[in-house]
Amino acid sequence: MSPALKKNLLDLAMTFCVPLLILSPNLFGTGWGVAALLGGDQGGHIRAYLLSALLPVVYTLWTFWLRRETSPIARFGVVTSLLGAGLAFWFVDGFWYAFKTSVHLYLHGLLFLGSALVGSGLLRSLLQGAFAGGSVAHRRAQEEALNHPRMARALVLGSVLFGGAKLLFGSVNMAVQLHLVTASFGTAAFNGQVVLASAVMYLPGLLIGGLVAAPAMLLAERTVKAIYGQDVSLLRPEGLARQLAPAA
Repeated sequence: MSPALKKNLLDLAMTFCVPLLILSPNLFGTGWGVAALLGGDQGGHIRAYLLSALLPVVYTLWTFWLRRETSPIARFGVVTSLLGAGLAFWFVDGFWYAFKTSVHLYLHGLLFLGSALVGSGLLRSLLQGAFAGGSVAHRRAQEEALNHPRMARALVLGSVLFGGAKLLFGSVNMAVQLHLVTASFGTAAFNGQVVLASAVMYLPGLLIGGLVAAPAMLLAERTVKAIYGQDVSLLRPEGLARQLAPAA
């Protein structure tokens, strides 16, 4: 198993699968849940909810510490995780629970739109983070291409697309949560409905992320080709490193 696949599977387990197993009041149809080990009744269900919510936060902070990432996106990810930890202790249901589950999407959207308004285009940092696994020479070539003056417009437009789509998905998520999570907080029914809503929204969240990133990436890629030539691509940094001079 490749290191990248192993990391992705560990991320999936610690941020999605294990938290839902902890939260479920009916593990594998047995009628039993982790809440029973945490005191049962309302207190047990609340403790299971907190443990489920805080586990991904601790894991995210731990991986950040291990990698020592310093990009704006990585730092914002840490801030979002800390916010999630705080919101876990906001014991609400109904409308406010639906809003709570969408706060991070609204923050991401507003951050990208705000960066576009000031002309910086946070998409640059997102792409730099995506390229972080390459060699030093390849990363340098990609960063030089992204910092080219003619890239500014594409990165700002891409940031607008990304931010707007995040806000839209946040609204969709709120609607789904309102529809599916109707029980009172601190009950087995509430925890079970949260498990269902989380499972329903997980795959769409991944798909939306890809669908949003694709047009933004295409804008950046088209601009790179206009600057450096049609044979050059951000996704093929070896060729970009050989042709850093702008095309005539």
